[in-house]
Amino acid sequence: MPIVADKSRSWSKAEAHIASPRYPLEDDPSGVPRLDQFHTYNSLSGSNYERGYIHWQSNALEIGTETNGGTQRAVRIEAGSSFTININGSNRMNFATSSVNPGSDNQYSLGTTALRYLNGFFSGHLGIGDGITAPSATVGLAKLFVDSADGDLKVIFGDGTVKTISADT
Repeated sequence: MPIVADKSRSWSKAEAHIASPRYPLEDDPSGVPRLDQFHTYNSLSGSNYERGYIHWQSNALEIGTETNGGTQRAVRIEAGSSFTININGSNRMNFATSSVNPGSDNQYSLGTTALRYLNGFFSGHLGIGDGITAPSATVGLAKLFVDSADGDLKVIFGDGTVKTISADT
């Protein structure tokens, strides 16, 4: 049974228990059932439980798992042919059947200078966009680029040194 949030009407305890039949909802001080959280239990035996939850925490919707004496479980999101992440109403990332794509071409970065991925492993090829103006040097980084001036594959090091890796002949 789907749960539909409808602020225009009040919920009865019977409706609250139908919406969440395995989780006794807590009443707030006014005696109204709380519908701001939903828990589903994998195991429930006294104080030992494993449960999944969806609730609001500090103005963010959280989906996760928690335990009290049980085993912490993973969260898996399953979708049909794709799964899209939207932030502020804009498509930021799309997980498709055979690729992970940004929401817009040439707009989003993967990591930052302060938050870098440790390693990258590829079994195919790595494509670098053609015709990029030489980037500025960043201390501690080496940047690969295809120079728009001559079409050569180059690297710029953190000290500003530029080396040609391969010339476009």
